[in-house]
Amino acid sequence: DGLQASQRAKAILLAEHGREDPLVLEAVTIEFEALQQLGRGEELTAEIAAAWATAQAALNRADPLRSSCGLAYAESFPESTEGYEQQLGIHDTLDREADEAGIARDLRVADARAAALESLGRLEQALEVRRSLAATIESGDLAGVNEPLRRGTSRFMMRLGFVNSLSDLGDVEEAITECERLLAEMAAELGRDHPSTLIAQGDYAVLLGIAGRLEEAAAIEEEVLAKRRSLLGERHPGTIRAMQNLAIRKRRLGLLADSEALYREALTFAAEVMSSTDPERMTIEVNFGALLQSAARSDEALAMLEGVYPRIVATHGEAHPMAVTTRRNVGVVLNDLGRFEEALPIFEEGLLATERNNGPDALTTIVAMANLGGVYRSVGRLDDSLATLDETLVRARRTLPADHWNIGVFLMYRGRTLTEMGRFAGAAENLEEAATLLEAEFGPQHRRSIEARRGLIENLERWHAEDPQGGHDADAARWRSTLPADG
Repeated sequence: DGLQASQRAKAILLAEHGREDPLVLEAVTIEFEALQQLGRGEELTAEIAAAWATAQAALNRADPLRSSCGLAYAESFPESTEGYEQQLGIHDTLDREADEAGIARDLRVADARAAALESLGRLEQALEVRRSLAATIESGDLAGVNEPLRRGTSRFMMRLGFVNSLSDLGDVEEAITECERLLAEMAAELGRDHPSTLIAQGDYAVLLGIAGRLEEAAAIEEEVLAKRRSLLGERHPGTIRAMQNLAIRKRRLGLLADSEALYREALTFAAEVMSSTDPERMTIEVNFGALLQSAARSDEALAMLEGVYPRIVATHGEAHPMAVTTRRNVGVVLNDLGRFEEALPIFEEGLLATERNNGPDALTTIVAMANLGGVYRSVGRLDDSLATLDETLVRARRTLPADHWNIGVFLMYRGRTLTEMGRFAGAAENLEEAATLLEAEFGPQHRRSIEARRGLIENLERWHAEDPQGGHDADAARWRSTLPADG
């Protein structure tokens, strides 16, 4: 509806004024933004380039419309490493022109710059841009900032960008604190059902999920999805994103059938309104592949991930976080299929890339390190496995709450390595602690909890074989009685 309205307005203005009129330029940028939301921005590439050229020639540097045209032109570049670098060049131009004219820099340029840096995987640079931007907005010192930005919702969304940037670099607790403060302000000023507030609520739920607060996250995401379906319709990108977020949460809660249904629904609508290289659509495919892997449907998972990976690389480059994640997931599936030698170099490359992009203490880096430790065990490099998992636990305990479920997973991996090394007492200690942490988070019948208990049972049985008088067979029988009837 927004696209059709902008196209009608542009046609009327063109008939009355001509292409160089500021009202026409504004209508072109609005139409382009609507097309971008639908994944069809390339339809207006030539026209938005012409609008930017006209704005440079005809508009005063203090006119916010000049920045609007420049930012729209920057967004028209392909979603690729080269395209994002070109975007940064336009941002440099807009900032330089503002400095030369002695006027305040447009805050929208800083926001767009941070997004381009994130797309290039330069997360620490993006965080500093967003931190400075959020501080400027919160200070209230918005002299020279155009009126729509001062009074509209953009200032809230820019601060939300800072929240998500914190999360990207592993500062989850700070991100949660900032998001709670922001949500309170948005609910008070905009209302709880405002579309921008719903976006922030959805991002808050994602943060809670990362922090292991899964039930809270799922309840919020159910509410957000229902409201977005009602307010925006099922094919709106915001609704599709809410479907994916809830699908991720259902998977984490072990509700794999519910998760799959949501992923399939999201993919169906995404295919209707987004291009095959739209980042949102590709993210859904990557996460759906991860779900299939969780459901032990490895062949389907591998087909999904290998299908989307070339498009991600073509769009963003091999170093982009999405490409790194997808490549790592391919490695996980190969490992599940017993193709360990193929998986190993993928995990080694993935850890280096993730650490380079996100830093050594980011959760994504720690998980990548743990996965590499598991693959080292699978190929028989037990000393390397133990050393890698020891470092994983050092970093995890430094950055995560002591009872975080991921620590349980890492302990389980370490315990399995110790079992292979014949160090059964240490393995039992690790695996029992892992079972306790995972059951506390997911319940006793969740696949992760069961996996930890099975690892403990195997360890006790092998320990009994070496020490028949130690009573380890009785311990194994006791733990075996806690497994579901199907084993």
